[in-house]
Amino acid sequence: MIKVSIVIPAYNEEKRIGETLKEYSNYFDSLNDGGLFEYEIIVVINGTTDKTEKVVIEYEKLNGKIKHLTYEGGGKGFAIIEGFKYALKKNRGFIGFVDADMSTPPSEFHKLLES
Repeated sequence: MIKVSIVIPAYNEEKRIGETLKEYSNYFDSLNDGGLFEYEIIVVINGTTDKTEKVVIEYEKLNGKIKHLTYEGGGKGFAIIEGFKYALKKNRGFIGFVDADMSTPPSEFHKLLES
């Protein structure tokens, strides 16, 4: 079984994070035909001042594969490291990160998983 964790650092991403979570979860769900693929999306909310956390929690309720961690500051690098630490505790096979603006489309992960 292939196990993947995707870390998404999020700072004031209220307007974009919902679409990103929808696209990534739909893509990874489509790969799970036959039950040979397991994923989680870890959103690390870092000092946000908008409604990013509220949006993420709504998606988390809809999809148990979406998790979130909340911190007060520390920056993007800190958020990525904390997300990786969380994923490593669960012994994931592949851990990656993407920005909340979906500048890396979900389909790009297929290339990594194939190699």
